[in-house]
Formats: sequence, structure tokens, C-alpha cells
Amino acid sequence: MEVDRPPKPAFREAALVSAALLALYLAGLSPAIGFGDSATFVGKAERLELQAGVLGHPLYTVVSRAFLALPVGTPAARVNLVSAVFAAATGGLLFLMLGVIGLGRAGSLAGTAAFGLSHTLWLKASLADVYTLQMFLSVATWLPLIQWRTDRRLRWLYVWAALWGIAFLHHLLIVFLFPGQLLFLLLEDPGILKRNARQAAAAFGLFIVASSPWWLLVLAWHGQNPGEPVGQLFTGGGGTEAKMFGYSAAEMPRQIALSAGFFAYQFPLLTGILGLIGMAASWRRDRPLFWMLAVSFVINTVFAIGYRESHKYELFLSAYLIFAIWVGFGASALAGRLKPAHRWIIVAIVALTPPLVYAVTPLAIGKRGLPISLRTIPYRDNLRYFLWPPKRGDWAADRYGREALSTAPPRAVILADWTPYAVLEHFTKVEGLRPDVTIAFLERTPLAEILGHHLGDRPIYLADDEPVYGFDAFRDRFRLVQEGVLFRLEAR
Repeated sequence: MEVDRPPKPAFREAALVSAALLALYLAGLSPAIGFGDSATFVGKAERLELQAGVLGHPLYTVVSRAFLALPVGTPAARVNLVSAVFAAATGGLLFLMLGVIGLGRAGSLAGTAAFGLSHTLWLKASLADVYTLQMFLSVATWLPLIQWRTDRRLRWLYVWAALWGIAFLHHLLIVFLFPGQLLFLLLEDPGILKRNARQAAAAFGLFIVASSPWWLLVLAWHGQNPGEPVGQLFTGGGGTEAKMFGYSAAEMPRQIALSAGFFAYQFPLLTGILGLIGMAASWRRDRPLFWMLAVSFVINTVFAIGYRESHKYELFLSAYLIFAIWVGFGASALAGRLKPAHRWIIVAIVALTPPLVYAVTPLAIGKRGLPISLRTIPYRDNLRYFLWPPKRGDWAADRYGREALSTAPPRAVILADWTPYAVLEHFTKVEGLRPDVTIAFLERTPLAEILGHHLGDRPIYLADDEPVYGFDAFRDRFRLVQEGVLFRLEAR
């Protein structure tokens, strides 16, 4: 099969790919904070809040703090920019890697476009979140292994180990990629660890040195929490462990079907078909690489399907990245059968189909709504918010937070779950608005306990009237009175 293989890594072309993706992401960048995690990440950057654990993301916090120094936009927009920059950089790095693998320009562009325009990555590139940096580090840990296979110099394995140390400072879920990478190394050279024991020890030392800030944060955390098990820093703590594989056997078929729907939305029509073709093509063409990708794909997908959380779609991102590589393999296999002028039709279809699908789907679904339950929140159109990745002009969270705090009377207590809580906490703790108002996080304290403690001396409000608060159990004692976007609890 004849493929237009570039003789050297195409750094200039990779830079152009990154620039094109960055322009796209900037066009859809959110100008303000978002609900939930997005607002929290802006606050962590403002306070330079460094902590260990899967919820800490110290590398992301440091990088975001550096972006806050830029003289553009709002502070939230500057932290949002971090996501756009690393999503674009991931595209350039992925293009380079696919070129080194030998997929040719058409295959490399198709694989890069499939991931760069995938719904979840594009959405995460539009607001503050940790996942685009995680994807950049994921590709960064693959690339030196691919390069090592080309020239067998051990320095590439030292680079690989150091990059793993850096990746450890960001998001621990990246460890799902390690078994596949280790398998790739052993399939390429079964005796490498035994034959190079000293070099392997040196590589492990590089990992420890590169990841040392994380271990120092672990020690600091343990000093402040001597009675708590350190293991929870690796699994999340705070109830995260209970969400892992938390579905019953009866619930699993629906979760599998839902996950298949997530995949279909990332890679619609021909793109998905190319990915399936690419799986077979990578098996025939490059067995060690196939097993590296397949093992990582299975581990990540099984975890994401089993994780009991409403926003778990983002946990599939590593699997989406791997499937996009298979799209590149499929496009390369198909391009080898076409005339050079016709190969770009494949790239064009892969690049143009996703945005068209994302634009049309909210209109097609209309009032029927999504097949998953999503909490409603003032000023946010859930259908468009979750189905159309760009977030240009999205001031919903900012508007909600300011209006809620302007509505609350002196010394009010606002009870909220995570989605509005993070926004209200941002305005009270980061921007210093209404320090007299207390924002209570209901996942940490039961509603009954809060009502018993506060009722009688401070006005109590719900952030909204969602069923998630479990207020129905208290309707015989209280009624809700809407005041702006808030709901005051009034004794009957």
C-alpha cells in the first residue's frame, strides 16, 4: 500500500495545524466562569491553591496562574484560554506522532481533525477545565516511545520517564495509559529492562525527580491530616471511591448504550466508520502499537462506563483520543487506494462533518430533550450548552451568581449542590462579593442538619428548586418562596 509518508517529522505543518485549531477554539472561547468545576479552577488559579490528589491538579493550577498575568479579557477568560492553548497544542503534537508512525499527511490530518473537532475536546477547549492539558500530556508520553522505536536511543526512554513525572503533577487518571505503554515497550524489546537494568533505574529516578512536587504535596497533606489514609489521594476521596463501578448489573446495559451514544456523537457517520476500519488496519500494520492503544482504550472505557457520575462523558477523552488515532489509520488505508488529489476529500469529510452535526442536533432534538437527565440551572440552555461545543458569549454562570448574591438579604445562608455552589463560592471567596452570605455545600452536610442548625436566626435559601436537594421530605414543615433566582425556605 503506497502512502505519502513524510521523511521527517513535519514540525512546520504541525505548527500550522495547532494555529488553525487555536483560531477555532478562540472563536468559541467562553468569556467568563462556567458552572461547576470551571468556576472552581479559576478560583484555584487566583489563590494558587496547590494540593495533592486526583482533584488537585497542581500543574494545571500553576499554568493557569501564569495565564492570569496576561493583559487580555477577564480573569476567567484567561484561565479559559489555558484550555484552548493546550487543546491546540495537542492537535499539533498528535499530527507529529501520526506522521512518525507513518500515516502520511492525509491520515495524520484526518486523525488530528477527528480528535481536534470531537465534541468533548472542543467543549473542554472552550472553558476552564483540566482535560485538554491531560490530553496534551497523554500524547507527549506516547511520542518518545514512538521515536525510540525509530532510532532505539535510550535518551528517548529518559524523556518518556521524565514526561510521566510531569504528567503525574496534573491528572492521575493518565495512569490508565501506562499499562499499554509498558506493553508496547516489552513487545518491541522483550529483554530491554533486564539488559538495561541500570538505565531503567535511572529512568525511574527521573520520574521521581520530575514528580517530586507532587510527593511533597502528599507529605504536606499527610502532615495536616495525620489520621486520614494517604491512599485516598490516589482514588479521589470525598465519596469518589463509591462512584467507581457503582452501577448495578441491571443498570449497566443502559450505561453501555449511553456510552456508545457518546462515541457516536464524537465521531459521526464516516468518521466512526474510518475508526473501525483503522482498528483492523492498525492490527495488520503495527501489532505493538495496536496493543498499546487497545489496552489503554479498554481500561479507560471500562472505567468511564462504570463511573457513577452525571458528567462522566469527559472521562472518555483518552478513549476518544485513541479512537481518533484509529481514524487516522483508517483514513491512511483508504488514502492509499485513492489518487493524491482525492485523498483530501477524506480529510474534508472528517473535518466538516462534526461541526455540522453539532449545529443541527440541538435543532433536531428540540423539545424532546436529551436521553439523559440534566439539572436545570437559570440562564443556561442545557440542550445547546451540552451539544454545541463553543461557549462564545456564555455569561450564564456569571449572571446567575451576581443576581443570586444581590438578591440574598444580609447574613443569608444559600444551600447549593456543586453546579451552582462553585459559582457562588467563586464570587464570595475569590471576588469578595457579599462576605456576609454563607454558601453551604449540600453534598458535605445533609439538608436536615443545616436546617436544624441555621433555621431561626438566619434566612435560608436554596440556590434553585431542583429535586437534587431532597426538599420534598421537608414540605410539611416549610414552603419555598421564589425571590429572584433563589428560593427562600419559609416555615409553615
